[in-house]
Amino acid sequence: MRCPRCGTENNDNYKFCYECGNFLKDELLDKRVMLALNFEKEGNIKEAIKQYKIIIEINPRNAFAHKSLGYLYYHEGLLSLAEEEYKKAILEDPEYLDAYYELGIVYYLTCNIKKSVEMFEKIINIDPEYRAVHYRLGISYYHSGDLEKAIYHLKESIVLTPKYTMAHYHMGLAYSKLGKYEEAIKEFQKVLDKNPDDVTSIYQIGLMYQKIGDEENSKKYFDKLGKYPQ
Repeated sequence: MRCPRCGTENNDNYKFCYECGNFLKDELLDKRVMLALNFEKEGNIKEAIKQYKIIIEINPRNAFAHKSLGYLYYHEGLLSLAEEEYKKAILEDPEYLDAYYELGIVYYLTCNIKKSVEMFEKIINIDPEYRAVHYRLGISYYHSGDLEKAIYHLKESIVLTPKYTMAHYHMGLAYSKLGKYEEAIKEFQKVLDKNPDDVTSIYQIGLMYQKIGDEENSKKYFDKLGKYPQ
């Protein structure tokens, strides 16, 4: 039996991998995973958490169970518990990209931007084409004040996921902070091309035109909102 964690071939009767100590495939554990997933699908989060805890009691090195438990804690708003489980998943599997990603989001939501950047950068180092991470990294760099890096990763996000219009919006904000108002207008307009009623982009374009002294176009966009900035 091949160990799913390190790839070592083990005898079929081995319970643990002789190379890394990972708990090998077990029919009972597989059934518990399916049970946990079914509870989760049904919205019975309490029972899903219970099943993952049992799996972890049997095999504390089960990275999938730690990550899945972290995911459930995250959606229950228990961010400190989620953080703990994601860290355990990564400890067992240092290339567990989804665990890095979700841990990065937890750090972002708890305003630990430096740590969120660190997690997202780890993903980039392992897999530069992990689609969702460039957007998250872009907005993390934006909030850290590194606007050039924010723009770079938001552009990468658009290349990998062209339909993700929020990347254009945040790129517009970054250009605005850099004083590149015409570039900002182009990005906000791309949001409006997809969603003509997006009031935040309409407002931002009006504001950008105001900053470059184009009162006619500024008024045109603010008229759409029926209000003007104070």
